[in-house]
Amino acid sequence: MKNEKGMLNINPETVCHIIEKAREFQAKEQVVIPDVLDIPADDWPLKDAADNLAESTGAYLLAHPLVASYLMDGLVQHGYRCEE
Repeated sequence: MKNEKGMLNINPETVCHIIEKAREFQAKEQVVIPDVLDIPADDWPLKDAADNLAESTGAYLLAHPLVASYLMDGLVQHGYRCEE
C-alpha cells in the first residue's frame, strides 16, 4: 500500500504483529512479564526488537491497556491497516 501521509521506519506488518500480541497478552487474567524472552529463531522482527529495547520498554508498553489501540491509530494515521 502506498503511504501518502508519511513514511514509517518500521514494517507495518511488524506493528500489526505487536498489536496482536499486545491484545493477547492483555486478555489474560494474570499477566506475568518474563525476565527472559522466549522468541522463536524464525521470528526475526521480534528478535530484533527484543535485542534493541531498553529493559523497561516492554513492561512500560504492556502496562498501558490501550497500547494496541494507540499503535493501531498510529498506523491508520500513516495510511495503513492491519488485516483482521
